[in-house]
Amino acid sequence: MKTLSKILYVTYSIFVILILVLDTGVASAAINVTRDILNGNKEITDVSIQLDETELLAGKYYYPEYTPIGDFGDDAGLVYESIDPEHLKVSANGAVCAPITFEGDSFDASVRITSKYDSNFEKVVSFHFIKKYPELFTATYYLKGYGYTPKTLYIGVPVYIYSGVSSNNPPYNVRDYEVVYDENYFDKADDGSLIPKRVTADGEKLSFTVRYANGATNVSKSFEIKEQDTQAAQIDEIRINNTVGDTIDLVRGASLSFTMYSNGKLVASDYSLTFEDESDVTMNAAGQYAFNTSGDKTVTVTLPNGYSKTFTVKVRNVISAPTLTDEDVSASRHVTVLDTDVRTVNFAFSEGVTYTTIEYEYDENVIKVIPSSKSFRIVPIREGVTELRLVVDDGITRAEESLTVEVKKNTSLRVALAKSVPYWLPKIVGHGGLFMILAFFAMLMFYHLDVDSSFARFLLYTLSGLSVAFISEFAQMFMPSRSASMIDVLIDMSGFLVGTLLVLLSRSIRGK
Repeated sequence: MKTLSKILYVTYSIFVILILVLDTGVASAAINVTRDILNGNKEITDVSIQLDETELLAGKYYYPEYTPIGDFGDDAGLVYESIDPEHLKVSANGAVCAPITFEGDSFDASVRITSKYDSNFEKVVSFHFIKKYPELFTATYYLKGYGYTPKTLYIGVPVYIYSGVSSNNPPYNVRDYEVVYDENYFDKADDGSLIPKRVTADGEKLSFTVRYANGATNVSKSFEIKEQDTQAAQIDEIRINNTVGDTIDLVRGASLSFTMYSNGKLVASDYSLTFEDESDVTMNAAGQYAFNTSGDKTVTVTLPNGYSKTFTVKVRNVISAPTLTDEDVSASRHVTVLDTDVRTVNFAFSEGVTYTTIEYEYDENVIKVIPSSKSFRIVPIREGVTELRLVVDDGITRAEESLTVEVKKNTSLRVALAKSVPYWLPKIVGHGGLFMILAFFAMLMFYHLDVDSSFARFLLYTLSGLSVAFISEFAQMFMPSRSASMIDVLIDMSGFLVGTLLVLLSRSIRGK
């Protein structure tokens, strides 16, 4: 019996040493590594990109969903940079857009993704862009001094030929085409217009052909060419966009179209335009001009005979902030988000607005915004309040909508358990489990201990478990990044008690 007692004593001692090693050595290192991952030394392993389309159309904005993979979750501080900014635009939220005009029918453009929080992370992703040519289009022309496509052109009056798309699926590559014309009847001017130089014979009809790079062609309406009469000297009315008067209201970017009248009859005539600031206007393919900025402008129209007239053009902007369409948000301008939820907010632009690129400004320590075309998602980062601004800025005019976003802590029991279980379960299983096994060895050893008093054996048995728990916690006071905890002692002794009850229950069942 003494030999058995010695064996049990040695076994018990070895297990006590094992507990101290696991609790203060290996376990400590594992906990420290876990804490480092949770509280520091974070990294991004990858960023997955979700975008339904594989072939992107030039001239259109796309909004990929970027999902960081690693320790940061959604709040990875991703930064997007175009490797070739001349051919690919990238917004602060990762939206990409390629210009409509480029060489060839397709090209690949790349975006470099980095992180403000993980300096070691970098990923380059490539997007494939294609030119989409119109399936339905028209070849049309615009004659100076005429309000619609005429059946008759006049010697010396410039005509502009261009392609008009007749479909509802833009954007199309409507710029990369060539105009086929009869060089016997036209000279080409520096601005791209064609100058009629020869009268067509009676009954002879001409037309223009527009040919795209993919081979698609279309032919304009037929016309004839005649000599210009003396109507240019008799013009008594000039209109802008068919508006009577010397002042016209115009949307910025809308084309200026001039028409000439003689005794109330529409006539054709060449003319020249004089602007206050030539750099403030842009000419389109139809030979029409548009103002680039808003405000009051003046433009002077001069006819070949020297007659001129000056107009005032009041140019207004076609830019506005988006309207929040969710009733609770639009009414209060306030959104409350629990730190465990994601909130989607919907918006819309007013009719007639043409510039719809939104930049989102907010405190990145509180929330992250994931945009899409008609809504955006608010992803909470931590408790706090931030102002969220939706800014529309085309470089000329700035408009914005704002709301307050408040992130609150979710205090529900379900969330509390979800957060606490991952922390406490390893402690309960690890600490409690070891001391349950310790109780088994201690019970065997003290059961065979040569002590007459059962109470003395139970007291020594209890003190043995308690002393191991206290020694374990005391040793942790000298371990880096560790500290003693009475809660751990309680968990240890709870495991010891459960182990004791299990041993006593087992012996009771066996009748010993």
